[in-house]
Amino acid sequence: MTVFYVTGNVKGSGKTYLASALAQHSLQSGVSTALVKPVSVVDVSESGKGAEKDLTFYSQLDQGISRSQNDPMVVSINELLENPQVVETTVADVLESANQSTNVIVEGIDWFLPDGQVNPTAIAISGALRPKIVLVLGYRNGSDLSAIAGDVEQIGDDLLGVLINGVTQHRWHYVLSSIVPAFTSSGVEVLGVIPEDRRMLAPSVNDIAAHLNAEILSSQDNCDELVEHFMVGGWFLDKGTYVFDRRKCKAVVVRADRPDLQMAALQSSAMCLILTGGQNPIQYITYHADQLEIPLLSVSGNTIEIMEKLETLSQQGVTYNSRKTERFGELIDEFVSPRAFESILGTH
Repeated sequence: MTVFYVTGNVKGSGKTYLASALAQHSLQSGVSTALVKPVSVVDVSESGKGAEKDLTFYSQLDQGISRSQNDPMVVSINELLENPQVVETTVADVLESANQSTNVIVEGIDWFLPDGQVNPTAIAISGALRPKIVLVLGYRNGSDLSAIAGDVEQIGDDLLGVLINGVTQHRWHYVLSSIVPAFTSSGVEVLGVIPEDRRMLAPSVNDIAAHLNAEILSSQDNCDELVEHFMVGGWFLDKGTYVFDRRKCKAVVVRADRPDLQMAALQSSAMCLILTGGQNPIQYITYHADQLEIPLLSVSGNTIEIMEKLETLSQQGVTYNSRKTERFGELIDEFVSPRAFESILGTH
């Protein structure tokens, strides 16, 4: 048995997708593999939603990957500090999975607390399991990553390496020329640097509907589609379909009393239409939306109010989606050396 513990520096760093990618790679290498997430850390406002999202996401992965039969233990960030039950739950779940699989991939808790201090509970788990640790560093601020290089070095020989994830385009050169050398000079291997990606940040239609408190008028079965762009219906000098076709995987915000713009948006293969003003569309639009299986979302605010509210959508947390799993795998293939995964999973 070998235990691989995937941890991060901040919430949303990319632990879930890296853990699932490692599990897929391990299974494809012909090794019996288990993927477990013993503990789910959520904000107080999220209640039990975190565990529910995890279970739904893991159910979409290759069925050859073993999963824990236990629901994740859900704790708030405040409840996490030096919590012996978190350690006990993690150890028990890992040992249970180890009875059936050679490689056990654990999506663990973050190595750092929100204030930047090292998480003593994560250290306790590491001391109990002595796993092979992979640290995902979500890029927020370059100076923050440079500051923790010393703390990361102190993890010791159990650390297999770090993966820097979500680097914005305009900071790409800075990360490669300054942040990566800061870690390598401390003796920490950088497995790869992955850029920020629109699909990985995209909400689903369901997320948008929940955020806007919208009524879904059609095609509820397609509300797990991802939305990478938002467009606003307005007065165009060009043909409406030509304008809307400039973006793929989009949601179109348009007044409910503008069937001309709605029809143009429907013909451009939108992921959904957000109809403002609190009115229902005419039957002709509803019919075509049903035929094309495009959800219509009805909201009470005007277009400007809805666009302003959409600006805070990214604050609602991470959306787990099988299409994001596929995309993260593509990013790993492009920006992480194949030898990195093989060296991780080949370390026994």
